[in-house]
Amino acid sequence: CDGNGKVEDVELIAGIANNVMGNTICAFADGMAMPLLGLVRKFREEFVAAAQAGGLPEGTRHDNPTRALVEGKAA
Repeated sequence: CDGNGKVEDVELIAGIANNVMGNTICAFADGMAMPLLGLVRKFREEFVAAAQAGGLPEGTRHDNPTRALVEGKAA
């Protein structure tokens, strides 16, 4: 995550999640899609505002320990 999201990424995320729902035999797919759809439904305006502003608003926590885990750099 480098904070360089684009406004159209919100619709891309929703589209991918909608295409996965109910189209696979793996329950993990629906388990992945439902939270994403909920986030987009409830926080679409915030995602769009952050993308238009070029990053997260002042005071927003960007969890570096989580980033380290994702990037495989955790101690």
